[in-house]
Amino acid sequence: MKKWLGAACISLALLIAGSLPASALAGVLTSDSFSTKASVDTKWVTDRYAPAEFSVTDGVLTLGVGLNGFYRSRTADHKDTYYAVQGRKIALKTPSANTWTAAIKIDIDSSWFDSSSSSKRFEFRVDLQDNKGNEIEHSPTLALVKNGSDAPTFYYSSPKSSTGWGVTKTYLNGDMEREDFAIDEDGWHTLMIRCTSGTITYWMDNIKLGNCGLSQKNVYPTYAAVGLRNYDAADEVLLDNFALYNGVYQMRPLRPAKEQEEYEEEQEEKYEEKREKWLERYTKYADPDDDDEEIEYKYTMEQMKRRHPDMTEEEIEASFDSDLTKEIPDRLWKY
Repeated sequence: MKKWLGAACISLALLIAGSLPASALAGVLTSDSFSTKASVDTKWVTDRYAPAEFSVTDGVLTLGVGLNGFYRSRTADHKDTYYAVQGRKIALKTPSANTWTAAIKIDIDSSWFDSSSSSKRFEFRVDLQDNKGNEIEHSPTLALVKNGSDAPTFYYSSPKSSTGWGVTKTYLNGDMEREDFAIDEDGWHTLMIRCTSGTITYWMDNIKLGNCGLSQKNVYPTYAAVGLRNYDAADEVLLDNFALYNGVYQMRPLRPAKEQEEYEEEQEEKYEEKREKWLERYTKYADPDDDDEEIEYKYTMEQMKRRHPDMTEEEIEASFDSDLTKEIPDRLWKY
């Protein structure tokens, strides 16, 4: 089943002033769930430099860079590092007010955490215009970066920074305490660039990564771009479910530590019960009393108890060979 940004634990909150017309409550303005290659090729055009791969498999987008984008392969007018970030961009519908959110999901897989010296950089960018249609120089950008063997972290564009970039070092946890930031779990995460009257905030899931203020309040998105840095080595990243929203799209707030601990204990018990039911259903026993020439694992515990009513479950487990005929799926471990 297709993943979608509106999962049960996520809500769309339209926190816009009363001047917002009712028509703006449509929510999603522009989106792509990456269902078909034809749709992707129609909506997305080259940004900076063409990537080696921009393809769809099972509803997931693969953005890849390769030999055609290496420094030595690029023409003289594309040698600048600006063209080392290679990807595509999509045209956006204009929001009805100056509060909007752009979001995309990324698979932060094991390649971001390996100890090799290889670097990796993914950028999610939104280009802007003012209320008169004039292009704005600053484009809010959220970059996931692995510098060599360092752990990955986030950089975000900030026009008031001396380098043009801020870096996420700490964040506010559910107890509103400042805590060191670290990406400690691989898997799918939602990245968001949110604008509220000229203030840009950057998010990973429900963690605020940073913010910056623009010189104008009325700014509107024109394009959203995804790009992967080509370090003269083949690389790829998996993406899913891009969307631009009218208003503030926000995820469930972080829980206070005690509440989070109780929640995790509750979930652990719940999923342990699910795994036990799975084991009960798919653990099959071989019974030597059968006339079969080959050993077959075909009886559940309940069937074995009926075949050997004088034996307890513990005795059956100790006396007969068993086999788990269907592995426990990942979804019963990752709650």
